[in-house]
Amino acid sequence: MTASSSSGAGPPPRIFARTPRNLAPILDAGTSQLLKRLTHETFASFAHKFLPTPAWKRYSHEIAALLGFHFALVSLLRDGGTVGESLYWIAREDLLLKPKSSSAGGARRRLKLACLAALVHVAGPYLDNKLAQLREEAEEWLSVQAQIEASEQQQGRDEDRRAFSGYTSPAAVEFRLFSLERVKRALLSGLVRTYPVAKFLCGLQDVFSRVRFTAGLSSHATLEHWLVEMPVSRLSHREWDAQNKLRGALRREALSGLMEARAGGPAWRRWAAVKLLRGRHFVEDYNKLLLAAFALSCKALEWWYSRGEEAAKAASTRGKNLPPPPAPEPDRENGLKLPNSPKLCPICRRMKQDPTVLTVTGYVFCYNCIMLHVKEHRKCPITCVEATEAHVRKLYFT
Repeated sequence: MTASSSSGAGPPPRIFARTPRNLAPILDAGTSQLLKRLTHETFASFAHKFLPTPAWKRYSHEIAALLGFHFALVSLLRDGGTVGESLYWIAREDLLLKPKSSSAGGARRRLKLACLAALVHVAGPYLDNKLAQLREEAEEWLSVQAQIEASEQQQGRDEDRRAFSGYTSPAAVEFRLFSLERVKRALLSGLVRTYPVAKFLCGLQDVFSRVRFTAGLSSHATLEHWLVEMPVSRLSHREWDAQNKLRGALRREALSGLMEARAGGPAWRRWAAVKLLRGRHFVEDYNKLLLAAFALSCKALEWWYSRGEEAAKAASTRGKNLPPPPAPEPDRENGLKLPNSPKLCPICRRMKQDPTVLTVTGYVFCYNCIMLHVKEHRKCPITCVEATEAHVRKLYFT
């Protein structure tokens, strides 16, 4: 059921036969995938920019997935395909309008199938971003653990123990004994190594499915269609026009049924029900336009807000951009050596717990480590500059 399946002599093709819709086997290979990823990234970036608190910003991808689910569901219910698919007259055969779908059972089944298809459609970019974020965190965690082990090995080989050597961390012993830590490291290492390969294989499989679908060897155009077991087909102009006419007839039937059901009730309820039904039809008909307008508005607001932030920052720093004073030099004879990673405490050589700055020098430590050291020695452990408890300040990150 393709637009190019007509045979025999006949009148020359009309204008629509030369439009990009009929070049779909070449042009639509990545349109749907690209469009859903662009919209997801746009909505996620907008939500991350304008959500008020860091706790809310963590859910920016969830908000983007919900918005994408709405636009995909509306397009699936109206055209039988997602926004990117309907641009090239591609529809899922199970979601095409049929006269019997006007019944309660048929409409309910079609709604369930559309919800499932929309859910799988938005799950791709959502899971991709979440896994990429998890991989970055895993790489950072593994890097810090490697630096901790290297620091402890170097400290163990150091024969000249400092006066504060009692703070040496037993992390190496704990790692050997605590099996869950090794399991966690193995899982995160596997994620870091296998994620790029798995992503490449999924992309390769998607291209292979597109080629087979274009050649007529498969009814599933992508992995997404195969997961929901929905064969797709490219509609001809006659079939697309028949779907539009059937949609109009079903809408008129639904409107007349609503008027009959509300005939015995108050006039204002009948008026409100009719307006809501027509509003739903309006949203369905202009779904693509609303999606484009909303995405462009998000980008415009984000750009405008970023320009305002840059202007405010430039105005506030004008005339105040003096360089900060140099930090005190570490005391190489009596002070502690700085660890290789800034995430490690210079005293206990472990991840900083309750990061705390010593204001006289600017170095950051664990709160307990630096407080005990200052109380006992009255000086910075790195620079040996005199310090008191009043110079110990906790850091609070927003």
